[in-house]
Amino acid sequence: MRKSIYIVVLLVGIMSVFMACGKSEGDTANATSSEMLYTSVEELLVNGKYEEAEARIDSAYCSPSLTKKEKSMVYLLRSRLHQLRDEDPYRSTKYLRLHVEAMNDIKYDIVASWLEGGMALLLMLSLVWYYTRQRRKQVQVKSPSDTWMNDWKQAKQSFASTPSGHLILAAISEGEFSNEERKMLLADIDSCFTNIILRMSQEAPHVNREEALYCICSGLHVAPRRMADCLLTTLSTLRSRKARLSNKLPEYMFRTFFEKRESAH
Repeated sequence: MRKSIYIVVLLVGIMSVFMACGKSEGDTANATSSEMLYTSVEELLVNGKYEEAEARIDSAYCSPSLTKKEKSMVYLLRSRLHQLRDEDPYRSTKYLRLHVEAMNDIKYDIVASWLEGGMALLLMLSLVWYYTRQRRKQVQVKSPSDTWMNDWKQAKQSFASTPSGHLILAAISEGEFSNEERKMLLADIDSCFTNIILRMSQEAPHVNREEALYCICSGLHVAPRRMADCLLTTLSTLRSRKARLSNKLPEYMFRTFFEKRESAH
């Protein structure tokens, strides 16, 4: 069924383009006949044969097969005739304006024909893109939690390779950080977990910086006492933060930071 839709849309686009090309070729033929008319009458005007030139113009204008291109050329030749023979700027300007209007109509028709073909081709490409995109979505649809976990895993790997990562992820559960270690640690967290912090600020805007740092340290399974020392706070404050965060964070984010170590991998 889908293949049939692709074929039909493709045929419509091709036919529209061919129609535009055919109209363009017809306009070229009209341009040739109008140029012949202009050349023959202009020669009469140059030689001062105004009456013969006017008769030729009138004959062309009365022709039942007069094209838009030839009509515009008649207006131009009438303008030229009144300018040379009658020295009448009003009539000359009048027919020149009609010539310009006729030429604008011709240009619009040409653009419209190509526009029709282009729109059909654009529609064809849009439908192909749409069905291809829908097909890809059906094959694999990633939820926000999937992209979140990918970002989280990459951030953890990046952080683990830093000196701060070796320091805070070590098997040491006690001891205090020096001021320099604490500054370095917070700077490395900011650097490695930029996307995580940004995502939290977008989906949980009420979470402040201290709470975001606490979430990341908890997700890294830092020992509670070392976490409190790193963030310059107390264990009781951390426990109250966790209770508040359960209401502030989306469920999938909260599970990332506060689930048990065994289920984190």
